[in-house]
Amino acid sequence: MPALSPEQISFYNENGYVAPIDIFTPEEAAELRAELEALEASHPDAVAGRNRNNVHYVTPLFDRIAHNPKILDAVESLIGSNILVGGTTLFVKEPEQKGFISWHQDARYIGLEPFNWVTAWLALSDVTTENGCMYMWEGSHHAGQRDHVDTYGKDNLLTRGQTVMDVPEDITVPIELPPVNCRCITLGWFMGQDITHQNIAALVLRSNPISGLMWILFMEKFMSNRRAALTRINTMNTPPAPQD
Repeated sequence: MPALSPEQISFYNENGYVAPIDIFTPEEAAELRAELEALEASHPDAVAGRNRNNVHYVTPLFDRIAHNPKILDAVESLIGSNILVGGTTLFVKEPEQKGFISWHQDARYIGLEPFNWVTAWLALSDVTTENGCMYMWEGSHHAGQRDHVDTYGKDNLLTRGQTVMDVPEDITVPIELPPVNCRCITLGWFMGQDITHQNIAALVLRSNPISGLMWILFMEKFMSNRRAALTRINTMNTPPAPQD
């Protein structure tokens, strides 16, 4: 499915997301997951903590995913052909981790306007209601940005535990299976806790239509990220110190 159909685009505009979008075969997804696990084993610090931000700068695996033609074609269907990958985030919930992601809108902390970004959420493992799939608050993007409360919750995977309060959870929609999910950054979304003790991994790619001013703002951000990325690459390539 190289591009979204008119029906999918209409659904996205009305509800704020579209899913699932077939990108990889089960065999391809298994190969990507095996490559991620090998990376975690060989360079655990490279994909842990803050280093999970903008992993496409430093690892060939996530650079390939960020430039995957099928993902780019789906994004192009929504924002046009001048696409900038403004950032990526790797989410990994370990089997024993109680973490969750509270109801929030990405637009509250991305830091760039206008809010015409698209987020592609690529599952690298099966996601179900039992192991903590995403939930969507359909149509919530039509109201624009909502107030958030910084809760700093112990198990909240967001940096400040930023949370939209009083979400009508009875009408929200769980997104199961291993999809690529495109959503508007002002849409409210949530990820629940894992009750199966299974690992879950996903890559988030944020893309926006590029303009002259946006390019200048991005390059300022990019140069800062690039310096951090080069430091991470040098760390990954430094041989371990000899043991006494």
